[in-house]
Amino acid sequence: MTITEEQRRRADNQIWNAAGIYGFRPRIRAYDDQGRAELYWNSVIGACRKHYGEALESLFDDVEGSLGEAVCEQILWLGLEHACYEREAPARPAFPVLRQAYARRMLGQETAGLPPVWSRIWQAYFRRAAGLETDLDDNDRARLEDLAFSGSWNGAELAMHARAYLDKYLLLAGTEADIPEGKAGRFGFIRKRRLKAGDGEKAKKTKPVSNFGFGLREKAALVYTEDVLNGTHQIFDMSREKSDEAIARFVRDVFGTPLLDPAATAAYERQLCRGSHKDTHLYFAEGDGRLADDIIGYAGVIRRSALAQMEKNREYYDVRRDSCRLAIRQLTERIRHALLSLRDDSLVRAAEGRLEPVRVWRAELVNDDKLFERTILADRGDLTVDILIDSSLSQVERQQLIAAQAYMAAQSLTNCGIPVRILAYSSLSGYTILTQYRDYDRPEDNERIFNYTTFGGNRDGLAIKTLGALFDNAPRTPEHRLVIVLSDAKPNDTIFIERSGRQCPYNGEAAVDNTAAEIRRLKRRGIAVVCIFTGNDDDLPSARCLYGRDFVRIRSLDRFAGTVGNLLITQLREFS
Repeated sequence: MTITEEQRRRADNQIWNAAGIYGFRPRIRAYDDQGRAELYWNSVIGACRKHYGEALESLFDDVEGSLGEAVCEQILWLGLEHACYEREAPARPAFPVLRQAYARRMLGQETAGLPPVWSRIWQAYFRRAAGLETDLDDNDRARLEDLAFSGSWNGAELAMHARAYLDKYLLLAGTEADIPEGKAGRFGFIRKRRLKAGDGEKAKKTKPVSNFGFGLREKAALVYTEDVLNGTHQIFDMSREKSDEAIARFVRDVFGTPLLDPAATAAYERQLCRGSHKDTHLYFAEGDGRLADDIIGYAGVIRRSALAQMEKNREYYDVRRDSCRLAIRQLTERIRHALLSLRDDSLVRAAEGRLEPVRVWRAELVNDDKLFERTILADRGDLTVDILIDSSLSQVERQQLIAAQAYMAAQSLTNCGIPVRILAYSSLSGYTILTQYRDYDRPEDNERIFNYTTFGGNRDGLAIKTLGALFDNAPRTPEHRLVIVLSDAKPNDTIFIERSGRQCPYNGEAAVDNTAAEIRRLKRRGIAVVCIFTGNDDDLPSARCLYGRDFVRIRSLDRFAGTVGNLLITQLREFS
């Protein structure tokens, strides 16, 4: 069975949503028997990361490479599911529903690859999860009851109980030398021989897909690890020793041609990457959508996937071209009318324009050809608009829609002669990347927004702070600046932030507060900030905290002109 890249991304997104952390490479993904991302089990995987983090890494390392790895891992995940469920169910009303639905799908299914005893345990586990009775003998019942790992255990306690369970029932020995004399026949799950020198790289390049209960599981060959407190940044690999140069090269390969020279980038880093954003870096990319021929390895895979997404963005818009053009015309007219209250335009008589019937007689009698009125618009350069787009993986399911929305907004503003710049931001391995698709003086580049793709996390506070620095260094200062943010109001990055004297993850309340502070700084400078909200209902409180009443939510493109028009008109009138 082929698992598509779309389903891999969907699985990653399900895991990240449950973990509340974005940008890491899941160690395992789960799919149903059709190769589709399995929502409940991926949510369990994410919850496991959320609650236990790296505390279980050594446990999985013990299992990996054993002769009975597949069996050990499947049974181990049952215990982890029980613990995660006990933790998540009180706060997530949907969890019991998802669990029971998954459990009922399991009933009656053959558990491929499991020995008979563990097949019975597997089925009994999900019968109990579905609220049904189980029929087991005393030995099997003991196995099942001991598998009910408690949600009250911390990571170290859970790892200890899990290892004890595997040692007791699955006989997971360390090496053949650990097998007691005369007991060799009992130990079916001894670890394989250690790899020889040179075998490691070959092993890490494999991406095995195998049976996993009702469906399939895919193990990530490269594991993302990091030590954020010490400021070291990792790519998707097994090492904690990646050099800064290697990470910088990876970021450049993934995001493409640099927009600024190294000296300019370094100057921005010295100015911005301190305080709340200590141990971070910046990269400015030119969103040209090109893939260099020499990009290979994982970076090459990412770039090729990005190129495929760019085509999907354009196809999505092309299918809806007529309705999108209508929305652009409607929004253009609304913006033009609003601009009349912002500019001091002049009404003059001219040889062309709107005919004044009362002046027609002058053409013949006094040879006056100025029978028309024409509006001379004031300089439109007194207003610039920046469109700032969240391009983190939390937006992966909405890429085509977001690209279309950004293009429609940019084209409508361009039609009104308003200079527009389009930037997208995301974060990866300690870097916040700003990708520029269009600059103020290049209206012909509007369609480059269809090069928009998602990757990594999003450090919104640093992105908005960087935008403020770009304003400071602009060659001219317009009378009015407007920033339109397309975001799900869910900042999340791997590099920690210092808060109240301690280090904490850059997500949740800490990240929202940091982002809100940067937005307030822009507003104190007279820069208007509004948001086109792209997130879910759960993230609406964060959007209100960040943008107050200055945000709208668009559920369909046919409502785009009216909804965005109201938002922009309100802001333009405030300028006047």
